[in-house]
Amino acid sequence: MANLLLGPMLRHVAATTATVWVETDEPCEVCVLGHRARTFTVWGHHYALVVIEGLRPGETYPYDVTLDGDRCWPPVAWELPPSIIRTLDPDAERATVLFGSCRAAAPHTVPYVLRPEEAPEGRGVDTLRAFALRMSRTEPADWPDLLVLIGDQVYADDASPGVRARLQAERPADHPLPPELVADFEQYTWLYRRGLVTRARTLAVLGAAVGDALRRPRHDRRLEHLRRLGARDPSPTLVGGPRGGRAGVVLALPAPG
Repeated sequence: MANLLLGPMLRHVAATTATVWVETDEPCEVCVLGHRARTFTVWGHHYALVVIEGLRPGETYPYDVTLDGDRCWPPVAWELPPSIIRTLDPDAERATVLFGSCRAAAPHTVPYVLRPEEAPEGRGVDTLRAFALRMSRTEPADWPDLLVLIGDQVYADDASPGVRARLQAERPADHPLPPELVADFEQYTWLYRRGLVTRARTLAVLGAAVGDALRRPRHDRRLEHLRRLGARDPSPTLVGGPRGGRAGVVLALPAPG
């Protein structure tokens, strides 16, 4: 039986179409509002992009997610607002856009919620989480129409404490990169799981109900450096090696259109 690992994340939303992204733990068929897509596999990770068509402009559609016919979202005893798709209304006089720049993944506890000048580990309050908490207390009519992420959402050289500990535990001593630097596709998936697309229920309110656009982040350009490194060291474990690819393109898959 397939299980949901990440998502759902509402991506592209237009007047009559929408796109929902998920990651699952094995190949399966994903269904949202009667529209289906098979997962595709990238180095052992299974993703699906469900394109939903035939919607009406300016309407609200609550939705759930099934994997091979079994409902996996929302979870049992879900107490937060439902996941919804709100199509754009071409005749609307205004649209509300929530936007932000760079975001570092860190626990929502002290000392990480402190300012950097207050503690070396401080990253400040997570604005996305704070806004998701606000959404959980307000009506969908008051939610933004679109989320625009115009800065880096994960960092290859500034991972969360959990990812750093995992890197240090699993990376061999003779690896050409320092122990705190993410080096391959698998490790980028750790960053996204901890950061941009999280299973935290508060963030799920935002990610599953507000369409988003993601600028090509700087961490993706960092892969150019790793690619050059791979030209000197053809190890397949390096992003720059012969199996190298752009982790951000797959994990934060851009919507069609």
